[in-house]
Amino acid sequence: MPLVETLDQALAQVEADWRSGIERGNVATPPPPKFAERARRVYGPILSLLLYLCADDADYVRPEPPRAKRTKTGWRMFPADKWTVWDVGVRLGAALRRAYQEREIEDRAAAAHGERSRPRPHIRRAHWHGYWTGPRDGDRRLIVRWLPPIPVAMRDLDDLPATIRRVAP
Repeated sequence: MPLVETLDQALAQVEADWRSGIERGNVATPPPPKFAERARRVYGPILSLLLYLCADDADYVRPEPPRAKRTKTGWRMFPADKWTVWDVGVRLGAALRRAYQEREIEDRAAAAHGERSRPRPHIRRAHWHGYWTGPRDGDRRLIVRWLPPIPVAMRDLDDLPATIRRVAP
């Protein structure tokens, strides 16, 4: 997939390259109807999850990695017998609930004194962010980094207890 600004642009470029391949005779089958729209629905959530899991401060508990087993022919890895469950976002929910409760108290106190209150606790969505590096009057370069979901107006998440709710049967 080409490296462009958004997933939609990348999928549009893939579809355009596919169609030009048909015109040149390199590709035999045309893209399916609504290719980009269907691919976005499938790959968008997968890409978001993958980027979240790769983030430095992602809120999840990593399960034990698989281990090689000794066989007659040497060490070998075997596929898992069952699904592995990863607990994701266990502290974030508790942080949001606590922040909302504290916020209600602060809002009442601020309203009583006629003051403006602080920003509401929320999660700033994950996104790519560009940073210019280098001297302002010299050779500057743009580097792009993935910023994970960022808690805003919340206390330290590590102080909170883990809250786990089962969402799938």
